[in-house]
Amino acid sequence: MHKQPKITAQTKQNFMKAFMDLNRHTPIEKITVKSLSDKAGYNRATFYNYFADVYDLYESVELYVFRKIKAKIEANIRHVDAQQNYIENFTSIAFQYKSYLEIILRNPNSDYFTTQVKTYLTNYWIQELDLPKNDIKVQYQLNFYLSAVMATVSHWLRNQNDMTITELAAFLQTMSSQGILPNILSKMTK
Repeated sequence: MHKQPKITAQTKQNFMKAFMDLNRHTPIEKITVKSLSDKAGYNRATFYNYFADVYDLYESVELYVFRKIKAKIEANIRHVDAQQNYIENFTSIAFQYKSYLEIILRNPNSDYFTTQVKTYLTNYWIQELDLPKNDIKVQYQLNFYLSAVMATVSHWLRNQNDMTITELAAFLQTMSSQGILPNILSKMTK
């Protein structure tokens, strides 16, 4: 059906961009195929050549972002300066995919996306960092860490003026390396 891969990819990107533009101000359940097609500059038949419905398009956006984040992480997992790399990698991902993450993580159905990211990262880190596969505590530690990071990023996206991307990355690195409770306790007034 799609004999021109470059045109197919561009058409899908145009629909995703139209979805992102519309979803900034319109809830997903109120976005119509007509409004998407008009915004992207295509007719409804073209939309249905690529997607079953608006939710299918939303899932394509999630998959696109997931693959991009996955590739970025895989390219940088074994960097020599882990702390600096963490901040640079996080900042780069957050900056590059911020508009997508704003849409995905505020969506009530984003649990699927966060679960997908956490599952992938857990399995990937266990393999790449040679962590024990059957150690239940490692599973819990990774789940705890990844849940905290995802929740913190979601919170930051809702409150963007509290800190810059670089400050957020440094904050997450500090929380990861020094621990959450010791950091909170150090701020207590006596």
